Amino acid sequence: MEIYKGTKFKTLLTDYPNSYSEEVELLKYWCQFYSLFRLAPRHESGSFGNLSFRNSKNEIFITKTGLDLGSEISNEDFIKIENCDFEAFTLYANGKFNPSSESMLHYFIYEKRADVNAIFHGHNDSFCNKVIEKGFPETIEETPYGTIELVESVIPLINNDIFVIKNHGFVITAKSIETAGLTTKSILNLIQNTSL
Repeated sequence: MEIYKGTKFKTLLTDYPNSYSEEVELLKYWCQFYSLFRLAPRHESGSFGNLSFRNSKNEIFITKTGLDLGSEISNEDFIKIENCDFEAFTLYANGKFNPSSESMLHYFIYEKRADVNAIFHGHNDSFCNKVIEKGFPETIEETPYGTIELVESVIPLINNDIFVIKNHGFVITAKSIETAGLTTKSILNLIQNTSL
């Protein structure tokens, strides 16, 4: 796995109060869950992994870059993605911190899938292996995290609710945060005699 060095895209960040909703509180729970079950393992700057949701106002919120998902998480740790310019490799966001390094991936999926309102992205070899074993697809080539190349690599898999990014991690897309969480739990239940 590539060493984490922060976001690679340019972020134009505005800092004004977000309209946080009950979904933020629910996502905090799943952040803790992902940390507890080592689906978002820690590194020296935070956790490998990021979670997001889209609310009824079509607002997208994602964990900030470098967030330790197992820490005490505040509302300010969630950043609202306003827009994304893939050609200029620039993200427009609202919050106090830079958004997750995979924000462009999340934005792209939301843009292409109107039925998706939650995306959970984690890193765990046992989990990825079980997903592949169950017949879910994996990207063909390894690509660097936080890049347009990574986003492009998932295009053929975009209509799958679960897929693996080669030598990187897994992605779960769902109609709601609750459904993404239940999908996570169902795959964990399939992993027997395997240490996470």
